[in-house]
Amino acid sequence: MAGSIGNVHRAFRAFWHPVAWSTEVSGTPVATTLLGEPLVVVRDSSGAVRCFHDECPHRGAPLSLGRFELDELVCPFHGWRFGTDGVATCIPALGTDAVIPPRARLGRPADVSERHGIVWVALESPRLAIPEWPDGDDPTLGAMKPPAHTSAALAAYQTDNLLDASHFPFLHNVLGNRNALIGEFELVDHHDLGFTTTLRKLGHDGVETEGWLRYTLAAPFTVLLRSEEPDGSLRTSFFQAIQPIDERTTRMYFLIRVQHTDPAVLAEMQAAEEDVLAEDHRMTSAQRRDGIHLVRGPDLHVRSDYNGMLYRRALRRLIDSRCITNTSDAPPPGIGPQ
Repeated sequence: MAGSIGNVHRAFRAFWHPVAWSTEVSGTPVATTLLGEPLVVVRDSSGAVRCFHDECPHRGAPLSLGRFELDELVCPFHGWRFGTDGVATCIPALGTDAVIPPRARLGRPADVSERHGIVWVALESPRLAIPEWPDGDDPTLGAMKPPAHTSAALAAYQTDNLLDASHFPFLHNVLGNRNALIGEFELVDHHDLGFTTTLRKLGHDGVETEGWLRYTLAAPFTVLLRSEEPDGSLRTSFFQAIQPIDERTTRMYFLIRVQHTDPAVLAEMQAAEEDVLAEDHRMTSAQRRDGIHLVRGPDLHVRSDYNGMLYRRALRRLIDSRCITNTSDAPPPGIGPQ
């Protein structure tokens, strides 16, 4: 098993990853990169999103520099045309009656889908479904969508940060009045590639319940967070998915649902959330790790890092499918609910 992994690992290919907002994809080819692999996405006349490797098989020209015409991708270099199935339909230099070589077809990822206003791609057959987000499907809630943020950060450490509550009063100015003391975690659900936990947020007296944080991880880089009032009613619901672009670059997609629907209130709340995201990205891009260690490494864990420990366990199982449940794979004594 690898002791440390970065953004690009072959095992990540068999999972759904975001590659674009749905609103970014139209009848004009769009270039994107996933796990170091250049892709081109485009929306056909039926409204379906198509995705291919961004390379013409003739001379390797990026098809994202071409055009989409009559539901065909047209290479900008020699005008080769490819249908929505990726098969070449025309090689202009050979004439209309020419036999087209069987290899004249575009490489394709295993699957492409749209969910939650995001275009998702799995380079190989995905091992997990795109996570459900009930709050995202509730039309009565107010919606916010901060701009997707690209930064030089490790996807695993960004995910680790999304699962962490102990940094709130120190990194985020808007949350500086929070009680720094972390309450009890409860492991609600877990499987090899994810988990759900609940954290009780403590009031300033260290006894009263100020609220609840309900975390859900879908490996490798998607986190749902539901912040609730003490009575369990919704405060804020977050859907957070990270695109591992290459070995050191990532893009984060952030969706938010709240009880408020007034546009002025939503604009003010989104501005505050964008400040929080900027603070997160400034820190995660400044971390000097070149990978996240899954067994032993430089990270020192304490009880408040329970989610981070569970996350590393999920990554271990993702990387090494032979990993089985045993005492060595459980959080060590002193880590987790006490």
